[in-house]
Amino acid sequence: MADREKEVGILLTDHNIDASKVAHLKCPPYVVLVEMLPAGEKIGNIFLPDRLAANMRPDVGIVLSAGYGVSLKPGQMVAVDGYQGQWLQEFEVPGYKTDNQVRVYGKSTAFVHGECERIPWDECTLALIIPETMEMTASHTNLFVRRDPMVTTDRGFLMPSKEHYFTGMATVESVGPMAFVNEKTGEKLMDVKPGDRIHYDTRAEREFAFEGDSDLVIIPDIAVNFVIEPVEELAVAV
Repeated sequence: MADREKEVGILLTDHNIDASKVAHLKCPPYVVLVEMLPAGEKIGNIFLPDRLAANMRPDVGIVLSAGYGVSLKPGQMVAVDGYQGQWLQEFEVPGYKTDNQVRVYGKSTAFVHGECERIPWDECTLALIIPETMEMTASHTNLFVRRDPMVTTDRGFLMPSKEHYFTGMATVESVGPMAFVNEKTGEKLMDVKPGDRIHYDTRAEREFAFEGDSDLVIIPDIAVNFVIEPVEELAVAV
């Protein structure tokens, strides 16, 4: 299991979030407003203490409003980076009030080398979720990939667990609508599709803490090192 900072908790909880009630909210360009699902009260038949429930808050929310340039729509369910965004603990506007946490993505900031920098919204909203089927698809410039199994042996000998590693090889599951696209011109810079084999920088991956498929991760398009096209078998003349 990866560190918590590299996991996305997609545990879904009951909610009554209705984005149509905040249709009067307008976000600036490249900004998206997401209301987070409430923390779960229990896992299975086990009730959770308040502190533990808060720590296991699902990294999932409902889009309330999206500005120009955001390829998300109000009402969509999204998986997000659990440590980004500006967090609004008390959210009340005319006609709408919620006890759930609301986050603003696209105006989030981080200090890098002492300077304050903006974190783009698409680095924070990672995937779309269809609750009825739990189907997930990549958002914007991201890709869902199924990584190859972890390497656990060397020349037939079992390696210590601390030396296990992923090769960076993976099969593409889904591609965000703006992946490998020049956002200024709309030009498709590279054709990558489900089923393609790729190599990627494993430092950029995000895992899913509550998903049974441990090999499914999401990465930004810039993490792709190269795509491997199939090699046609050549007929050898005898």
